[in-house]
Amino acid sequence: MIEAWYPKILPPGIGLNVARMLIGQTVTPEVLREMDGYGIEAARTLSTCRPDVIVYGCTASSLVGGRDYDLRLMQELNEATGLPCLTTTENVLRALRHLGVHTVAAASPYTEQVGAAEVGFLVSNGYPVTGHAHLGITGGFDLASPSAADIKKVALSAWEDADGEASALFIGCMNLNSHLVIAELEAELEVPVLTATQATIWAVLEELGSNAEISGYGRLLEQRTSVGG
Repeated sequence: MIEAWYPKILPPGIGLNVARMLIGQTVTPEVLREMDGYGIEAARTLSTCRPDVIVYGCTASSLVGGRDYDLRLMQELNEATGLPCLTTTENVLRALRHLGVHTVAAASPYTEQVGAAEVGFLVSNGYPVTGHAHLGITGGFDLASPSAADIKKVALSAWEDADGEASALFIGCMNLNSHLVIAELEAELEVPVLTATQATIWAVLEELGSNAEISGYGRLLEQRTSVGG
């Protein structure tokens, strides 16, 4: 998904190179850990074009592994490439801090098992999850299949589950077209809406020292010099 969307919104002068990592047909903790091995090799491949930053474009493996696993993965990526490397979950945590979020409603396309890991990851990193909902998708390729209407529906289910006790809404997964519903949800709910894909773009711009603002995908990208701190 990001291969199609990111080039359309990246500011002039910032390019995108992509290397794929293999993943099995089902999204399970075991498959995700195996995928991480391929991810290290993909990062090495990307390092040959000398990028300014490398992003590890999967949310679920770090959610399942936990924060210590996530930090080790970033260290392994840094050592393998000799370049700054960011994981998706690191990007999300930075964005949550930037926006001053305290409590979260969390949605995802994942199974209940991986969805529970998403909740646990946020809670263990200081962000109580007051409501959550998940689509229950098991196939890796199928993660990109939900329509904007389906994504909005599961996001609103998470919000309703929070019963007004969330200061932001988060939608996980780097292969989900969650960017399609950010603006609409923010207008309707009047709280920040963060997605894995959007937070990653924001974190990359921060890493590169760019002040560029990107309209249409939520206050995180639209108000980069005035929101949070």
